[in-house]
Amino acid sequence: MGAPFSSAVQWWGEWQLHVLALGSLVIQYFLAIFAGCRKDESPPWFRFLTWLAFLGSDAVAIYGLATLFNRQRCQQLRSSAQESHALQVLWAPILLMHLGGQVVITAYNLEDNELWRRHIVTALSQVAVVLWVLYKSWGSPLETKRFKAAAILLFIAGILKCLQKPWALKSASFHSLANSCGPVQRNESREEELKKYVDEAKAFVLSDATNRRTQLCLAPEKLFIDFAYPYCDRLTNLKSFLVDGVDRAYGSLQDGLSDIFEVLYTRKKMKDDDTCLGCCGWITTHICLYPVVIAYLLISGRVKNRVDFAVTTALLFGTALLEHIAPKCTSEEDAWPRRVSQHSVIGYFARNRRHTMLRRFMGFFQCKDLLDQNWSMEPCYSSVDITKLVHRHVLDGWKEYINDAESYREFSDIRGQWSLVRESCDESLGWSLEKPFDESVLLWHMATDFCFHQMDTSTDNECVSPSREISNYMMHLLFMNPEMLMAGSRSNLFKTVYRQLSGILKGESTSGQERRLVQITIDKVKANDDLKETFIHDAWLLAEGLMGIGDES
Repeated sequence: MGAPFSSAVQWWGEWQLHVLALGSLVIQYFLAIFAGCRKDESPPWFRFLTWLAFLGSDAVAIYGLATLFNRQRCQQLRSSAQESHALQVLWAPILLMHLGGQVVITAYNLEDNELWRRHIVTALSQVAVVLWVLYKSWGSPLETKRFKAAAILLFIAGILKCLQKPWALKSASFHSLANSCGPVQRNESREEELKKYVDEAKAFVLSDATNRRTQLCLAPEKLFIDFAYPYCDRLTNLKSFLVDGVDRAYGSLQDGLSDIFEVLYTRKKMKDDDTCLGCCGWITTHICLYPVVIAYLLISGRVKNRVDFAVTTALLFGTALLEHIAPKCTSEEDAWPRRVSQHSVIGYFARNRRHTMLRRFMGFFQCKDLLDQNWSMEPCYSSVDITKLVHRHVLDGWKEYINDAESYREFSDIRGQWSLVRESCDESLGWSLEKPFDESVLLWHMATDFCFHQMDTSTDNECVSPSREISNYMMHLLFMNPEMLMAGSRSNLFKTVYRQLSGILKGESTSGQERRLVQITIDKVKANDDLKETFIHDAWLLAEGLMGIGDES
């Protein structure tokens, strides 16, 4: 056992720098070609690979630079070794360029943008390493004017590319986004503007003006700050939303979401705009990198180490090609996907019942949370239908509810009270909306599932499926992205109800069928008075009240 292990260690010590350099190039190609697909309808395993590649790209590049640093320090007293590995000095700025990442993925999570200071420190420290390697290799036997010029140009390209990433992260941080917007124009007649807006919007809705198409006024970057659109822009957007129809409104929403994604997670917008970052990218590619390729071809005949020559050729030409094709790897016509993520307490419990061994295996390695993040429920693709429901809700609100500034404010703040009032059940079911927002979301989600599995949902009702899909999407946000619901939303409420459900169904031999699980749960809630203080009991009371309204509701 000792001899093979010793041989493996010796082999790794000799070839690790080559493996790290080429591995870094492969990871960069993977990110450039495939990382942009995470915005599309990609499976969880692909997102997991993208996440690993994104984290590993920096780690491999930094590890490669550290290995090169140590190797140069050991070789500076050995002129023969310095001569045989002289080309490795060019690998340092190339790895520095890899550390700058790709246009299509600057951040994977919102938190990455807030860590731009850490990335600046990392970039500066690695620049210092590359500078040290260049300085110690300056007396190489390969030293010629062409080699010096190539090394200097490549070093400049590496610095520019490496600093682009923290620059882009800083630009996408919430502090920078807030500072990018000018001061809000104050108007002493704000209340009069609101009254005028409500009157004009109400008149427009009631006039059925369907032939006056308007252009949307969108400013995605202002969605990240406490900025309210002027009422004139709100009126323009409302007219466009109502006149253009659901399909055009949905397309506008897709464009807006796509722009927000690119602002937060990529630097495509900064590259497209006439900014310093775009200029740095152009300088990196055209002024620094391409001349290096030409200079390298002129000095290649003096190279003795053919392995280093092959690796250097792959790194240099591969990186130059990557800088050229990376901005073209994503289409400008990419639309926001129609996928709507889903989560359900009942569905989550049923799935765990069907895959007990897998849950135990992942629990042994403390990886249950990682499994939940990358193994979500089957998504739906009804975002257009959901948009139609929202479109109808807004239109009905303007026709039936909003009459003045006060009712406009009420309509914007209600969480379902209007629907209960219209069905004359606000007194009996209003208690469900008086709870904290996250508890109310969870309560209505459970009640929706109870109603869905108890009532005859086979009838042709266009609201049944979208309503349940909206409920499951709200639960997905609470469980996976609570910050998207409301500040302070508690994702642990999902697990709290899950534990209550597990206690109720403990000892029941079910096959993981949701309808059967719901029926057993309801029977036990009805028969056991000890469950009156649980979410499950409150959800059943709400479901009973909703089912009592009638099938049409």
